[in-house]
Amino acid sequence: KNKLSATVNQTLALHVQGLDTEKIAEQRIAHARRNKISKLSLGNLGLTHVPPSISQLAHLTYLDLDHNNLSSIPDAVCKLENLRALFIQWNSLTSLPEEISRLVNLRTLGLTGNRLVDLPRSLLKLSALNDLRLHEIPALALPPELLASASGDQGDLGAVARLLQYFFSARSEQPRRLNEAKMILVGRGGAGKTSLVNRLVH
Repeated sequence: KNKLSATVNQTLALHVQGLDTEKIAEQRIAHARRNKISKLSLGNLGLTHVPPSISQLAHLTYLDLDHNNLSSIPDAVCKLENLRALFIQWNSLTSLPEEISRLVNLRTLGLTGNRLVDLPRSLLKLSALNDLRLHEIPALALPPELLASASGDQGDLGAVARLLQYFFSARSEQPRRLNEAKMILVGRGGAGKTSLVNRLVH
């Protein structure tokens, strides 16, 4: 709650000062490009989209987009193949692009607090991913123990793989139809109920 309040206050302060948060993002991207900076923070800016110019930061290894209003991960971010850490927590994501598999060097992916209802199978292609943060996303219905083992300092390749395998296995299981029916035969003794049952069963 305190983090959210701080985010709201910071964003409001920027607007009160007459600053365009998208311009701020573009300025930071331009600065990172000129100086070949490998870490970039665009968090807490209230962004609804990421400037396309971010795709020019081929040297970027760390990108923070936490606490914005992003509803999707743009293709420009998926082109940053040298990224090792991507934080896009506490946004409004409902899905992830299949193209996220391009981030072949990604080790940490922070998605906590989004509105995801599904995950793409392309996540399985991220062979270096050892820290996957999917906390506080009820629609994914992931067990707390698997979430804990796959994230933060405790995370490892095996734990992330187990978490994803659990999710995709659970989603692929379809309810089985039993195709069963109950029949109750009522009648007097010797009326042939047993013979009828035998005919139906056999």
